[in-house]
Amino acid sequence: MQADFGTITRREPSRFADPWLVGSAAVLTIVGILAIHSIDQATGFHNAARQGVFAALGVAVWYLFRRIPLSFWQWSSKGLYVLNILLLAAVLAGGHSAKGAQRWIEVGSIQFQPGDLSKVLLVLTLSTFFAARQDEVKSLKTFFLSFLHVAPLVVLLMLQPHYGGAACMLVIWLAVALYAGVPWQHIGASIACVLALLGVAMVSGSFSDYHKGKLDEFFGKILRGTSDTQGKGWQAAQSVKAIAMGGVTGTGYLRGEQKAGRYIPEQHNDFVFSVIGEEMGLIGSVVVLGVFMVFFYRLWDTGFRCREPMGRLVAGGLLAFLAFHTVVNLAMVLNIGPVIGLWLPFVSNGGTALLTCMASVGLVDQLH
Repeated sequence: MQADFGTITRREPSRFADPWLVGSAAVLTIVGILAIHSIDQATGFHNAARQGVFAALGVAVWYLFRRIPLSFWQWSSKGLYVLNILLLAAVLAGGHSAKGAQRWIEVGSIQFQPGDLSKVLLVLTLSTFFAARQDEVKSLKTFFLSFLHVAPLVVLLMLQPHYGGAACMLVIWLAVALYAGVPWQHIGASIACVLALLGVAMVSGSFSDYHKGKLDEFFGKILRGTSDTQGKGWQAAQSVKAIAMGGVTGTGYLRGEQKAGRYIPEQHNDFVFSVIGEEMGLIGSVVVLGVFMVFFYRLWDTGFRCREPMGRLVAGGLLAFLAFHTVVNLAMVLNIGPVIGLWLPFVSNGGTALLTCMASVGLVDQLH
């Protein structure tokens, strides 16, 4: 086993939970359920009740991932990597399609999105990869091998297509590499290559018509200085309008006019923060963002204080994963970024997403 994984981290999970980390995650989950319930009042759906069930399951997931030591994930790293590949491949083989993308596997009446779980699995396997190569982490060979580790997952996500998920995978890779001690020159060169490939893909028409329209609208907005509020930019434009209607104090819970008019499609998913902005106003939005800041600070601080390589890398990778989702989602909602289908951690509707977030909290909580 030593030859395969290097030094195995044998740290036992912390006895007590981190109240700030767990507490902020709980508050965000409750805020999400309340926002989804408000949307249900306008749509007649019952997504909030379903999300509440997943929140209860999430407590069990948090406890399970908190109790399993990191040494187990290191020991099972190869199996987890194969599982990750198989899950994403299964989506392409027989997954459920919607809105031009094939991202879900249906199990009865439940839709499971492997792309969410794959990000946590990547953090675990990539952290194991670097933790076993601490003496070689600055070599270009190690960095290239780490790219080969993540490349198949990125390709499988792009084939769905899920460009937001693929971008998140690359961010996780670069963040874990940075935490591992990879030289800045390697990181900078990789970012430049990724941006160049993105430009080539856009020019060559490699994106699907749906996503190409979204990107064209975004970059066109930058060049024109105005947004296409009647076409591809409708959803984001209506989101900004809803937040603006909230003003400083908001319209009041359950009283959002923009929400009641159902002007924002799928508002309970990627655009759920627009409900918070409309009904809770600037003050409520700032409070929610403050809770996010507490959560991310605890993620960063736990990784910063952790002296064991595996724990530090896992914390850094999960911080990159959840922070990237948050920043990109808020940019979508505020119409300052492209709409690429990334949910808001703990808040957006979705069982797989919420359970993934709870698993992340459990992994980091055992390190404090």
